[in-house]
Amino acid sequence: MPTHPVLKLDSPLDLPGKTYHLPEEKRLAGNPPQTLWMQYTDPSGQFFAGHWRSEPGRWRIAYTEEEFCQMLEGVSVMTATAGQAVTLRAGDSCVVPRGFAGTWEVVETTTKRFVIYEAAAGALAMVLPAWAGNTFERNGLALRGHDPVAYFTDGQPMLGSKAFSAVHAGATYVFTSAAHRDRFVAQPERYLPQFGGFCAFGVAGGYKAAIDPAAFSIVEGKLYLNYSPKVQERWRADMSGFIQRAERQWPQVEKTEKVFE
Repeated sequence: MPTHPVLKLDSPLDLPGKTYHLPEEKRLAGNPPQTLWMQYTDPSGQFFAGHWRSEPGRWRIAYTEEEFCQMLEGVSVMTATAGQAVTLRAGDSCVVPRGFAGTWEVVETTTKRFVIYEAAAGALAMVLPAWAGNTFERNGLALRGHDPVAYFTDGQPMLGSKAFSAVHAGATYVFTSAAHRDRFVAQPERYLPQFGGFCAFGVAGGYKAAIDPAAFSIVEGKLYLNYSPKVQERWRADMSGFIQRAERQWPQVEKTEKVFE
């Protein structure tokens, strides 16, 4: 029987979702586990819908997208940079416009149903020129200090140590062991992240963006990073297509100086 073209957004909360933690620099209070159930992504990768849940905590937000939220449980407070706050409880709905920046605080464990539209690749709310080179770095380290070799040997992100470091194309990489460092030095092209370690989805859209080391994919022996688990869900919907677009865009994107945080 063919699948009906209309998708019902039934609650998927009894099924496993994608659980993740925000990067440290975004967190303001706590380190809450967050879970994403991505239930629909359109072919363009700009429109998608699903469910999201977070334990209590507070973090910075900067919207590049338009979002409709329907609160299913809990209490959350969204506070704009200028200080205005809105409290959202179960049963409330809201629209968050592109460009909104401030903080999100989960007071009581919150679950929401969301529908999001990302209008344009370059419309991120905060533009920071901190990583103006050809390799994404944070605090002087590529991959936010994670070992590039470990993605291939261990299948997961692993923080490296400055005791085992190597410089390639002006960027410093750190490793979990001397053996990993030596493997990298012998064959850097085998282990380097694609597109300088910037978000591959962003490069496909024509811009440089920061990455979450946990949002990674290895495709045909190559390492790709994404901005966040949410972006990674969109990326995985058409990885081969996004890779082709990113490869076409990278020669121009590589020359740009601004990076979207």
